[in-house]
Amino acid sequence: MGAPIACLYPVSVAATYAQLTDDKAVASSSALMLAYAIGGFSGPIVASFSMTFFSNEALFMYLSLYCIAGALLCYFILRQG
Repeated sequence: MGAPIACLYPVSVAATYAQLTDDKAVASSSALMLAYAIGGFSGPIVASFSMTFFSNEALFMYLSLYCIAGALLCYFILRQG
């Protein structure tokens, strides 16, 4: 999951900065970094718990749910704009 996230983070930063004024750039940057850190911390923990409680195949289910959630988020964001 590292390679797709490494591509999505700069795109999300650019899209965020395109919609904000200059005085809110630092606050939005810190919020994006916080979200990135929370995901980087909680993602492996959730994946390992799901593999422990269900089976090793739960990793693929976790990754599928992650991708579906990201696709739905993109759909609803694009639908609002």
